[in-house]
Amino acid sequence: MAPSSAIFAASKATRTWRTIYASYLRELYQWAGMSETVNLEHTKIGYYTNTALNPTLVVPLGPELDLERAHDRDNLPGKGIYKRTGAAG
Repeated sequence: MAPSSAIFAASKATRTWRTIYASYLRELYQWAGMSETVNLEHTKIGYYTNTALNPTLVVPLGPELDLERAHDRDNLPGKGIYKRTGAAG
């Protein structure tokens, strides 16, 4: 797989998988202290403007993510990664 196609491979994921990934990202972001360390716009620009990874320098506009919204992962067995690993307790 060429580097540029590897970057955009996630764009081909089904709607279901994108929903799962977004929920997972929101769960991680909502861990205590995590949001203070995250700058997604900086990460996206740094990743997509690397010509070794993205020779066309195409930077996607979206998706817009509301990382503060409920992650809806509490219905999973073990009640989410944070609680499953014992990190909350």
